[in-house]
Formats: sequence, C-alpha cells, structure tokens
Amino acid sequence: MDLKESCPSVSIPSSDEHREKKKRFTVYKVLVSVGRNEWFVFRRYAEFDKLYNTRDYTHKGNELFTQEDSDRTRGN
Repeated sequence: MDLKESCPSVSIPSSDEHREKKKRFTVYKVLVSVGRNEWFVFRRYAEFDKLYNTRDYTHKGNELFTQEDSDRTRGN
C-alpha cells in the first residue's frame, strides 16, 4: 500500500438541522475514506468543538485552522 492509499480522506458531504425538546442543532455527515475502505459517521458541532478544545498540544503551531480562517467562514 503506498502512502496516498494509507492517508485518510475526510469530507462533510451534507448536514441536517434537527430539533429536540425545543433545541435546534445541526448534524453533519462525515465521510471517511482510507484506500478502498469508506464509511460515514454523524457528528454534531458540539463534538467537533470538544475535540478541538481537548486536543493534544504536542504539535502547537501546526494548527489546521487559524482564527483568521474561522472569521472568514463566519463572514467577520
């Protein structure tokens, strides 16, 4: 297996808004591919936020997204 086949690929092809006990939230469909294997999971934004805030700081400075990226996607 070459390096390209062993590297995971992740995309978010769709999202749906849900309502539960008067609370609205978005659920994202996350598609993961590694080589010829492919699967999907459903995650809420809160789960991404928790992952981001509890990540290991071993590689500090190698951020995937910067505050500038976040501001740009929010239109700030």
